Amino acid sequence: MYKIKFKGQFMKKNILILIFLSLTLFTQTHADTQPKNYNKQAEYKPLVFNYTPHPYFGVAFGFTNVKDDFLYNGTNELTDIDYDTLMAQFGYEYNPFISIEGRYWKSITKGDYNVLTNSEAPAKNSYEDMSSFGLYLKPAIPITKEFSLYMLLGVANVNVDGKSQWNTSLIDEWGFSWGLGCSFSIIDDLSIFVDYVQLYDDTYDGYYNYYPTYQPQLTTIDTFNFGLTYKF
Repeated sequence: MYKIKFKGQFMKKNILILIFLSLTLFTQTHADTQPKNYNKQAEYKPLVFNYTPHPYFGVAFGFTNVKDDFLYNGTNELTDIDYDTLMAQFGYEYNPFISIEGRYWKSITKGDYNVLTNSEAPAKNSYEDMSSFGLYLKPAIPITKEFSLYMLLGVANVNVDGKSQWNTSLIDEWGFSWGLGCSFSIIDDLSIFVDYVQLYDDTYDGYYNYYPTYQPQLTTIDTFNFGLTYKF
């Protein structure tokens, strides 16, 4: 019985020695395979989202179209007006996915219009001036480091001046506004962009001196913009 017990203790001791030697050899071999400048902590360094919010400014050339549909007692006047416009934008980019942005449009040409009507045409030099101001939330989807898609969601005020045969201003209203676009970075702080924005699409009550009452009027205003944006 004494020999058996001694033999069991001897085997356990040998097994522990073999395990210890195996772990020592494995540790030494693993250490030898690592580069001399290997930093174990760097391997497990967590990914940190490092982005500095910044303001930006941009300018654009655009084409704006106004369609106005006035109906009174079966008389329909559909006015179609085209403008060349300049647009200035100023925004703040919190991260690559969300920004807030303000935009201002101003016509640089007189309205080029035609009228499909059963009534009298507007007076000469009607619809000479167009302007609009909008404030938007701007969600974006970066496709690559340089290229991204974005959407504009907000409100805009639109004003089309100029004398028609019956009123002094075609429209001066606030309404929901939205847009879609894309941008491409030329260098780190400068990018080009192209977008479409619907400034207004609603029915409002327009006052006409010819008809001394407010009449429902459907107006849509769309613009296409091509511009540059600089990040501060």
